[in-house]
Order: sequence, then C-alpha cells, then structure tokens
Amino acid sequence: MPNELLVQVVPKVATIDSCKQSLAERIKAAKRAATAEEVTDDDSDSETAQTSKGVHYTLRPRPETPVLEAPVPLPLGPKDAGTYLLRYLTGLLNSKATVDNPAGERYIVDVFGSVAWGGGTGKSGDVDLVIIDKDYPLGYEPHLWRTSPLQRVTANSSRDRRTKNKNVSKIYNVHVLKQYLDDVSGFDSTKAVPAYTPIVKFDAPGLGLQFDICTNDLGGWYNSCLILAYCELSPFVLRPMIHVLKLWLESHNLNDPSGVKGLRTMSSYCITLMAIAYLQHIAVLPNLQSAVEVPASADPGNTGLENTVWVSWGKRQGDIAHIWFERHPPAGWVSAKPRVTASEAVRGFFQFFSRSASESFDPNTQLISLLNGGIISRRYPQAPGREHWVKLGRRFPGNDHVGKCDSYQCTDWDDQLLIVQDPFLWQKNCAKTLFIDKQEGRFFKHIATTHRFLKANPMATLPQLLSI
Repeated sequence: MPNELLVQVVPKVATIDSCKQSLAERIKAAKRAATAEEVTDDDSDSETAQTSKGVHYTLRPRPETPVLEAPVPLPLGPKDAGTYLLRYLTGLLNSKATVDNPAGERYIVDVFGSVAWGGGTGKSGDVDLVIIDKDYPLGYEPHLWRTSPLQRVTANSSRDRRTKNKNVSKIYNVHVLKQYLDDVSGFDSTKAVPAYTPIVKFDAPGLGLQFDICTNDLGGWYNSCLILAYCELSPFVLRPMIHVLKLWLESHNLNDPSGVKGLRTMSSYCITLMAIAYLQHIAVLPNLQSAVEVPASADPGNTGLENTVWVSWGKRQGDIAHIWFERHPPAGWVSAKPRVTASEAVRGFFQFFSRSASESFDPNTQLISLLNGGIISRRYPQAPGREHWVKLGRRFPGNDHVGKCDSYQCTDWDDQLLIVQDPFLWQKNCAKTLFIDKQEGRFFKHIATTHRFLKANPMATLPQLLSI
C-alpha cells in the first residue's frame, strides 16, 4: 500500500513522569488500606506486586514533583515552564489547603490527557491537571459518598453536582478551588464547573494555555497511563495515527462532545480508543488487559476490591473504575504486522469503519472494546425485530454488575448505534455523545467519504485529507 499519506510524527513531549519511570508506586490494594497492613520497602520498590491468586497487577505511580516551599510569582516563558507550573501549583495548593495537611505535602498536581502521553495536535485546547490527594489514593471511596452505599440512587441530577460534600476537605469544592486560583496574579478567567467530574477552568496568559483542574478524580489520569503504555509499544504508528484522526475530527466539526459549538459529537479520547482497538483487531497491538480479573461483586461494601479506584466526585455515589493493566504484552505475543506504517494504519482505519468491505466493522452487530481485545459482538443486534428483545430484557431488573461486557452487556447500550466501551468504566459508552444529538449517521458518512477519497487518491497528503 502506498505510504505517501504524510502524517506528522508527533514529538515525544513531556509525559506523565511517574508512568515513564516504572509504575513502581502504583496504588496500594484497597484490602491493604482497609486492614492498615504495613507495606515493606521491598514491596514499594518492586515494579509489580502479586494478588493472593498470584496474578500480577500494576502499582500506582506516585509523582515525585518537588514542592515549592511557598508560592512565588509564576515565571512565564522558560522552556521548563510546564514542570515549574506543576511545582508551583503543588506548593500553592498545599499552602492554601492546610486542614489535615500539617507537613504541607498532602497534595501533588500532575498532568493527564493527551499532553501527558504525547498526543497533542498543537491546536488550541485545554491541558488537563489533577490534584492527587495522598490521603485518598482510591479516589471517591464509598465512605466519602454524599449518599450512603446502602441507599440506591436511580439518577443523578444537576442539583447533586452543586451540593457540598461534607466528608472531604474544602479543596474538593470547585468554588473554593477557584478562589485559591483567583488569589494568584498569573491566572485569569477562572470558572468553576460542577460537573460529574468537577473542574475549575483557568488561563495562564503568559504560557498561552488554558487548563482544566480537578481534585483527585483519577479516572482520566489512569486512562492516560494506559494510552501511554500502548503508545510506547507502537510509537511510530499509534501516536501519528491518533494525531491524524484528531485533526480529521476537527476538520469535520466532529470533536465537540460537550456541545459547546452546537450539536454534541465525539471526544478525542473516544477516537483514540477506536484507533487502539483497530490496531488490536489487526493484531498490531496486544490486549494489555487480557488477564484482568473480574470481581465477583461490585458491592461498595466490599472494601477488599483490588486494582480499583472510585471516580465521579460530582455524583451522590461514585463509579468504580477497574484500573488493572500490564505495561508489556502477554508472554509470547508478537505483532502480526511488524512493518505496518502509520499511513497504512490510517488508511486501514477508514476502510474498516467505512462498512464498505466484507470484513469491515458493523455497528449493528459489533462493538469496540479495548478491554476485550478490539471488536466483540453486541448482545442485541441493531436489526428488524430487535425492539421485541430489548423490551423483553427491560422487563427484568437491571444488572449493575455485567463484568467485562463480553457476554452480558448494559441495557443502556441497546438503543445506541456506536458503542466504544471505556477500558476502566466498563458500563460506559464513550460514543454516547454522538447518540444524544443523533450524530452517529453523520460520523459514519464522513468515515465513508474519507475512505473513498483515500482509495481514489493513493498519493494523498495530510493537508489534502483534511480538506475534503
């Protein structure tokens, strides 16, 4: 296949330092935390630990960011401005949030998202930051919920997001966090957003960047670690491939999951998952979660669940995230196409999802799942007569514990055409925003148009691809 589709190789920018080092300090198992079991130095220094069944799980990386003793004016423009900003914010927030923080070392600010794993496109966008709370390494644990785990919450409303959580310190309140940032002369345009993942938006004009910062919502941070692990397995294919797909989304106004500019469409995170799943499907990438253990129960009262954190601080009750993955391929795995190029991968992606070939993706009968190795079958195919089976299934009580969704699947997915399963939040469809505003058809239409263009123009360049 011609390789003239020029893709810009994304420079390997600063990534999550703690992931880059060794994952040597990953999360201490909840069982150990619950029993206050002492962890030896040998255990904390090892790259992996073993569960009681002998299965290796990755350990939570702990960022080792030097903390400034006191806030100082933010220097604007140096080459290491990003690193300095993390240090500065860490020092600032520890000096402001002093409750239960006598040593001033409880909080660490780290970066996540595309900037963290080298997936930035150079276009305008927000840099994602997270305040990691050492006192709550498992995130929004059930004992911190605004509503007891013993009570069943059928729905979360916007009113819930504005309700203060009395179980945690003030830094978890986005309005208080906004005030902390307002006190700094180097930050502008601060705005509190009490969403399911509460954030504060702010600008650093001297850096020319906009930021979103959240407190200890670890889902995106771990997602970045997983994507980084896949990128390191295929740095010259996956990164530039994602780069092209993100630019392609933007060129067709398909990159607005919040509906800020109009109708809600797709997130860059979702298209990234689709890219990884496609490379898994053609055996260019392995499944780094193939050995994940499905807990027998997701009952919040089971504090012994290993390899999990709790997210969604804006809800009355949190969501469980299964964060286990390996940094390296399973033993004996080899790529089926070790010489595949980024150009071939991009062309193959559009062909596969265009639904124009006999072996292409069919959203009516298949769904996308990194967790399960790429592409798997749907429970209820989108076909004539399916409404009967969907209605029949909804006559029975819902099942909150559907495991990996490789057999049982969420009833919420039944009406949605494109399913892209979140690798950690197993019941979440990352493509749901397309369904909400009925943009699934437009997405697949542009996929098919792009495939036809690439098929007719084997010498096409990236600018030409983005201009159609």
